[in-house]
Amino acid sequence: MNDIYILVVDDNPAIHIDFRKILETGDKQKNSLKAVEASMLGKAIENDEFNFIIDSAYQSEEALELINKSKRNNRPYSLAFIDIRMPPGIDGVQTTKRIWEIDPEIQIVICTAYSDYSWETITKLIGGSDRLLILKKPFENIEVQQIANAMTKKWQISKLLQEQMKHLKEIVDERTSELEHALSLMTATLESTSDGVLFVNLNQKIINFNQKFLAILKIPQVIMAELDDAKARDFITAQLKNPKDFINKANEAYEHPELKLSDTLTFKDGRIIEYFSEACWLNQKVIGRVFSFRDITENKKMEEQLIYQATHDSLTNLPNRLVLLDRLQREIAAANRNGTIAAILFVDLDRFKLINDTLGHDAGDEILKIISFRLQHCIREMDTLARISDDEFIIVLPLTSKIDDIIPICQKILTSISEAFEIKKQTITLTASIGISFYPKDGKEVNVLIKNADSANQLAKESGRNTFKFFTEELNINATRRLMLENNLRLALKNNEFLLLYQPIINTTTKKIISLEALLRWNHPKLGLVSPEEFVPVAEEIGLMLMIGDWVLNTACAQNKTWRDQSVTALPIAVNFTAEQIAQSNVVEKVAAVLKKNNLDPSCLEIELTESTIIEGYDSVRIIMQELKKIGVKLLIDDFGTGYSSLAYLNRLPIDKIKIDRSFITYISQNPNDVVVIQAIIAMAKVMSVYCCKFPMVKI
Repeated sequence: MNDIYILVVDDNPAIHIDFRKILETGDKQKNSLKAVEASMLGKAIENDEFNFIIDSAYQSEEALELINKSKRNNRPYSLAFIDIRMPPGIDGVQTTKRIWEIDPEIQIVICTAYSDYSWETITKLIGGSDRLLILKKPFENIEVQQIANAMTKKWQISKLLQEQMKHLKEIVDERTSELEHALSLMTATLESTSDGVLFVNLNQKIINFNQKFLAILKIPQVIMAELDDAKARDFITAQLKNPKDFINKANEAYEHPELKLSDTLTFKDGRIIEYFSEACWLNQKVIGRVFSFRDITENKKMEEQLIYQATHDSLTNLPNRLVLLDRLQREIAAANRNGTIAAILFVDLDRFKLINDTLGHDAGDEILKIISFRLQHCIREMDTLARISDDEFIIVLPLTSKIDDIIPICQKILTSISEAFEIKKQTITLTASIGISFYPKDGKEVNVLIKNADSANQLAKESGRNTFKFFTEELNINATRRLMLENNLRLALKNNEFLLLYQPIINTTTKKIISLEALLRWNHPKLGLVSPEEFVPVAEEIGLMLMIGDWVLNTACAQNKTWRDQSVTALPIAVNFTAEQIAQSNVVEKVAAVLKKNNLDPSCLEIELTESTIIEGYDSVRIIMQELKKIGVKLLIDDFGTGYSSLAYLNRLPIDKIKIDRSFITYISQNPNDVVVIQAIIAMAKVMSVYCCKFPMVKI
């Protein structure tokens, strides 16, 4: 195992701890790294194992002292991770320039959470180099491991190549009296190396080359027959994507034969060749140059894959949050320069979790790919689309000056997403909610703009979904309250803050109580009773409604048992089920177990489902309702009249009761049309032999 020295330069001690945890570890992390390589390339790369030894510097001057010391002790660093900002000292860019003055061979990774130093800015300040990478914070452990291994291997290869070239040069120097004899000995050595090697004299005449040189550069033997360096260069130049740089480098090599040169050649067919060149000396005089060529195409592809993986979503190939933050920062800078605005669209798929739970994650992934494709066709090339979580996307659009310009774009997105598609032989219709914030009106910081667009998205969902809403300051206040409710909800069950109130359902003819409805309330320690209309959507959003729903079911049945044990007449108790609850694969078994635990007849339990819940998952929900009906549980449709209200589906559902939505009752004396609707619903219920009850005017 090779000892490899790495320098970490950062003013934050925590960063040094992180790097040591990531790099100074044993087999576990190496196995993790090999697993990533295997998933990307089909098999793990057989690399030498490195034992990374980490040195720390907290400011630039301290780093320079360590670099000088490493050179004196012949213990060079292969790699340095340098923070971009290290107040009060000089920044990472200037530190890099000074380090390269001491040790030009060291690989540099500039680590930054900022985007004010672009790649173009950095390379302009210190020059382009294949020894330089930029790593955006926060970074993943596997990124750091891959970068450390890849760049260390490259550094070792570079060192090995230099040693080989030095050895070849020594061979030439040692054979001063017999140059031809030295060349013949060197030819045998050249053919044994994996690099392509070429020797030319000062008159641009080719002295020697190996077969690897021909193979790597794909030069026909006929071109090399005349040993004319100009013809070989012309052949190479014709295949390059950017021949001008190569021509300039070649001219520089002949004008200044004593210089050491290196560069990377990119060919039209995709090959990437790295070459090094230095002078050949004889009796302290330059007699020519030696070139060494190496095909690094696969290494470059691996580097590009790593960078792509770090900046893109693996499922949809869309940019991820890292790219989004960078692009949004750039749009903000452009808007400042041009006096324009930028729009941030927070797109969240409606009820996607229900589809995921019902059809499976494979189907969910296919849906996300389809939605990503549709979104890309709704925006311009200049816009940025990123996936930031399972079913959440953000679009950044530079605009001129009109906020209203965003409206047709939002309408186009909603229309595109809502188009039906087929997954697993089922026709799926999906909708989305969009929240919109604008720079600079709704914030000047990236995170603030995203947060405000998210708040507007929540308003769109609360407004019925499949719509878009703009951020307002009032939303900011509501978002603060929502965040408080979200945090407190996580402890509400544990702290026994929920309670059930039981509302009687009265037969209007006999004036007798025929059943009860369990009404969930949250007795917040500071806010008092919180309405379910406010906290249930939050609980659904953060994934707590299943646990809360189980608590409601168990508590209502336990209370019914207590009343029965006290010789109170047993009455059915109605419990509301959410779409997530009814979609559980074991919901029937769970209900049966609760009834058995409390020794209750199934007819003592009524399960209420909203009309929208039934319609959105009609096929699967109908099957579950039939299974619940088989064990004797009564089934109710809640909020009836707000959805389809169709005999076609009512006729196929095993329902016992329908509850007329409150909206038809509240203004019945003011709106004669409501009377007609209610009469129609009652008539429909009679045809179906279904009990009909009015939604109460006021709930407890």
